Amino acid sequence: MEKLGCSKAEAIRDAIRHYAEYLEGLEVVNLRDISEEEAKKEIKEYLKGKERVTADKISDELRIDVSLVNKVLLTLWQEGDVEPLE
Repeated sequence: MEKLGCSKAEAIRDAIRHYAEYLEGLEVVNLRDISEEEAKKEIKEYLKGKERVTADKISDELRIDVSLVNKVLLTLWQEGDVEPLE
């Protein structure tokens, strides 16, 4: 086992400081509970005039769970309304 070069307590404090700094940059998004049909309408409207956009961006902007966004995008792709990036 490799020595840390400091006490266990100091290593724990350093780890806590590191993760506290990391968490400061995180953003919390309160997702809305909407139906797949409503999500589809909103996503289609959101996509108008946009050349390319990621599912994460759609999820953040519309506050829709990313799994629902992906499901809707797959449906829109199957219907020929969107194309995935190569």
